[in-house]
Order: sequence, then C-alpha cells, then structure tokens
Amino acid sequence: MYIEINHSKLGKSAEAIDDYLSSMIKYMNLSTDKVNGLIARDWLYADANTFKNQWAKNNDATSVTNQMKASLRSYSNALKYAEQQYKKAQSTAVNKANSL
Repeated sequence: MYIEINHSKLGKSAEAIDDYLSSMIKYMNLSTDKVNGLIARDWLYADANTFKNQWAKNNDATSVTNQMKASLRSYSNALKYAEQQYKKAQSTAVNKANSL
C-alpha cells in the first residue's frame, strides 16, 4: 500500500499562478503607459507630476506590487518543486513495490 498524490493539480495550480502573474504584469504596464500618455498629452496641471510620481512608486523595488509579484513567483516555484518531488517519490515507491 502506498500514498498516491495527484501531482498534476500542483502543476495546474502553478500554471494558474503564472498566468495570473503574466496578466498582472501586462495590465500594470498598460496602466503605466496610459498614465504617462495622459500626463504627456492631456493633463497639464501642477498635480499631474505629483500623480505621475505617486504612480511610479508602484514599480519601486519595495512596492506592494513588486512584493506581490515576488510572492506569487515564489509560491509558483514551490508548487512546481513539490510536483516534481511527489512525482519522483511516487515513481520510486511504485518501482520498489513492483520489484518485490
């Protein structure tokens, strides 16, 4: 008797996180482009630069946005590693059992 882990669910979860992270990065970049374009063309008042500087903080290394991206990458990598390890352990256990 052995424990069987459905390791494919770990991989699918990691893939979903990677997809979410890609979308997040894409939409943050689009938003930054929109803000920069708005300020360059249409928003010519004194508060425009203040807003632009506040928006730029989203891309700072210590921003919540970048911390979230790093956390999602880390979690995805942990799931991928767990998937590989469970797959390997399951295969090893089955091979040992079959050799008896």
